[in-house]
Amino acid sequence: MSTGTNTEVVESVSIVSGPPLSEEPGLGALTLPGFLGEVTELYSDREALVMHDADGTTRWTYADLWERAIEVARALRGVGLTKDGRVGVLMTNRPEWIAAVFGTSLAGGVAVTLSTFSTPAELDYMLETSGVSVLLFERTVLKTDFAAALAGLEPQIGTTTSGVVQSAKYPFLRYVAMVGSPDGVASLPSWEEFLAHGEAQ
Repeated sequence: MSTGTNTEVVESVSIVSGPPLSEEPGLGALTLPGFLGEVTELYSDREALVMHDADGTTRWTYADLWERAIEVARALRGVGLTKDGRVGVLMTNRPEWIAAVFGTSLAGGVAVTLSTFSTPAELDYMLETSGVSVLLFERTVLKTDFAAALAGLEPQIGTTTSGVVQSAKYPFLRYVAMVGSPDGVASLPSWEEFLAHGEAQ
């Protein structure tokens, strides 16, 4: 039987029993932000990701990734994401994808990763059932133009000038932004315009 206070008992054990979480190897803070924070603290100057594309090579250290994730978190809060809000991430394996997923967790949201192999019918189903309030997507993946596909599912997505959406079809969806060339869909906010929402946060 413990002779300490209830607070001391709670702080001294992990979940139900055992050593404090801080002393259990490999568990960290048991959250995505906690994991990234611990890794960044240990390996801040090491490379976290490298991406080669037609524009050159992108290299982020763990410190860079942490900063980019914080930018995304601030932007998400800036566009109205609340605790436990869902963020759809429809992208290939690219730096913005990982920043979006970690940034969503840092903002207190839940990342809903959507497959870029989805047909319009599958995408429609996922958007309806997942309840995403923010959708961050890659403009073009191979031959699929997701800006056009999404506008085909909900015309308001193709006409919004601010990224703000009020859709009867997707009642939870409030904001969309895209990564990639805005050619032909100048009304949709770019990734940079999305991030600018976090500057006042």
